[in-house]
Amino acid sequence: MTDRRAPISIDHLTEPELRELHGRIVDRLRLFIEVRQRLAIDRLRVGQRVIFLSASEGLVRGTLTRLNRKSVTLLGDDGMQWRVSPSLLMPADDDIVDLEVIQRPALPAPSARGLPIDDTPALFDGPPDPPA
Repeated sequence: MTDRRAPISIDHLTEPELRELHGRIVDRLRLFIEVRQRLAIDRLRVGQRVIFLSASEGLVRGTLTRLNRKSVTLLGDDGMQWRVSPSLLMPADDDIVDLEVIQRPALPAPSARGLPIDDTPALFDGPPDPPA
């Protein structure tokens, strides 16, 4: 389905009108963000097992300990406490076998890359090394 809306012309607006329009747009975008956060929090419960991808630690698995309006707190399986946006969390199903696939896009089949099966690189090899 193609969107056939006419382009919105703002060339005729004065500076005060543009500032007013900007304020209304920002307010509307904030509303979308709040609704998205509320929906994300509503699907979570204290005590629930979750996973998320940390830029510094890689895949983190833990248990929710607190739900706030904009963030949630969880206790990682490693004992670390995390405060993250609820939109970053996924339920941690013990049935999931390949959680590492979440980190990087799937690689083509080893034979398609010309690699023997035994030389296939791991999809997740832990958190990155600290800078030297």
